[in-house]
Amino acid sequence: MTREYLRLLTKRCSQWLFLVSLLVIQGAECLSTPYGENAAEAFMSIRSLNKFGLLFTPLFCLWNTPVYQVCSETKLTVRMESPFGYIACYARLSAVSSLLYVFMSNCIAVPRALLFAGSAEGGEKLLPLLFLQLLFYMNCSLIFYLVSVIGGGKTYLGFLAVVGYGVLDYAVSNLTWFFVSTFYVVCSPEVFQSPPLLLRNFSVLTGTLLCLILIDVFATDRRGFMERGKADA
Repeated sequence: MTREYLRLLTKRCSQWLFLVSLLVIQGAECLSTPYGENAAEAFMSIRSLNKFGLLFTPLFCLWNTPVYQVCSETKLTVRMESPFGYIACYARLSAVSSLLYVFMSNCIAVPRALLFAGSAEGGEKLLPLLFLQLLFYMNCSLIFYLVSVIGGGKTYLGFLAVVGYGVLDYAVSNLTWFFVSTFYVVCSPEVFQSPPLLLRNFSVLTGTLLCLILIDVFATDRRGFMERGKADA
């Protein structure tokens, strides 16, 4: 299924348009001079919370649509014997999609941060930042699936849910106690100086991921998603 997903991803003109958009956004980000003592802090200054929530999250939702399309095909629903196996397949493809998106959405910003630092100092701290992004995007993919299935296959509802999840922190920025999404992805230098805070971010995103997998399994079973696909065979 991974090969079929990659084929669909590369043959659609819209996916190449999204890729160009990612490069243009990163180029615009890098026009401003980053700040910080090392590469990690420079990267944090380039990738702000608002840009992450308002630009990169909605674009990921569009980027990730081939995953839902591949997993909605009749031949896959026929092959899957249980909702858990089906969601495991969907989560695996979501991981591939998210990994590609993390690479594409940071392929300019990361080298820019390293060049600003003048060395690889702090470069090892970039890996946790990118891994947090991977977890966040996988959550977005699972939210998209959940809302689309509950909405009877209306993918625009899934898109709206993911956009809402991405901009939630931005929309309630005045409520400093209400951070549940991008706040845990776009870190600050203080987080890296406190391992418990970094572990908290990882725990929140991972916990959300596991909860979404279980909820998606339940929704797949209750909404008869697989049965509808088998009925079309």
